[in-house]
Amino acid sequence: MFLIPEPDAAPEQIPKSAKDSSADASAPIQSGTGANASDPVSIPPPPTNMDAILIARFDAAAAQLARGIDRLDARALLADLADSVAAADSMIAAQSLIAFLETGRDAATGLGFQVAEGGTLSEAPSLRVAMLDFLGRTGAPQAADYAIEVMDATAVADEYSVALRNLAWGVEDTSEVGARFSDMLDRDAWLSEPTAGFMEAFDVAVAVGGPQMVRELSQVALGESEITTGETPRLNQPAFIALDRLMMRDPDAVVAAFRSDPELLSWAPTQRASLLSRLDVRDKDQRVLVENYLLSPNHGPDEMEYFKNIFPNVNGIDGNRMVTESTEIRNVAEIDNATRAVLTEWQGDTRFAGVRPILEAIAQRLNQNP
Repeated sequence: MFLIPEPDAAPEQIPKSAKDSSADASAPIQSGTGANASDPVSIPPPPTNMDAILIARFDAAAAQLARGIDRLDARALLADLADSVAAADSMIAAQSLIAFLETGRDAATGLGFQVAEGGTLSEAPSLRVAMLDFLGRTGAPQAADYAIEVMDATAVADEYSVALRNLAWGVEDTSEVGARFSDMLDRDAWLSEPTAGFMEAFDVAVAVGGPQMVRELSQVALGESEITTGETPRLNQPAFIALDRLMMRDPDAVVAAFRSDPELLSWAPTQRASLLSRLDVRDKDQRVLVENYLLSPNHGPDEMEYFKNIFPNVNGIDGNRMVTESTEIRNVAEIDNATRAVLTEWQGDTRFAGVRPILEAIAQRLNQNP
């Protein structure tokens, strides 16, 4: 393993905000206040120098990255830093991380932006992004407060993304989180050249939920053709995945948004079919949306072919996410049975005469896989 050298001594200067709140090492030991010299002496616990040691490790890591190391060594270096932070008191670790971040020092790691289980990062493209990840892992209350400072000041999308995750982890009221996600989507430079971290942050919209997040995700994807050029990674796909997962977690919000603004359904044909295949006909409003979709003359044969092959769509979406966990549909048999019953009703309804072959194909597939 690539280890950070143990510092010989604490740095000569440590930012005031990073100093330990325990007694200073140079302070004299105070005796007890009893009347007699024989009274027990009250000795404070020995001061910890963990904050200084951590900052020394951060400094050493920055220097090593600045000199240039390969990807394997960079991974090992960040893993060693993560272990050091995890071994420290969470409040002291958070205090030390913030003190280092406040210096503005940074260095590229040569790594990507990779989300691991639980929303932490297994790879970070820069030391500052890694430090923000470590800060969120501490669980200290100042992590959420500092996240707001970072989002107010940074011009780096990946830093904003991790700070947004830290805020989502640290607060119960999601209104500020949703507002900060919306602010992120107002950055034209980030939209035109989206980074991996920027796209991973779309999971925050899934966590926040509600019709406003549906509108935000839809508008990003639908407006992308006016923004994206050349070989820039597409935002359509991460926005679609986030909306698909939001449909699974909060279908009422998605249905409400689509009913209030049908233009939000102006997705690519197969994506629209995929989203609407998630609808559950046991719910009255969702059933109405499926009916309107089937009766609309605006969907081509390829789209309807795709829809009939996946409706009702109860497949999950695996993968590590920054804030949310995978959503598993547990009542698959109930959904299939309800869909069979509704299909029988529709096949007997003259309004659906034009799509009867589609309805029959769906019913046949469900009957073959009871």
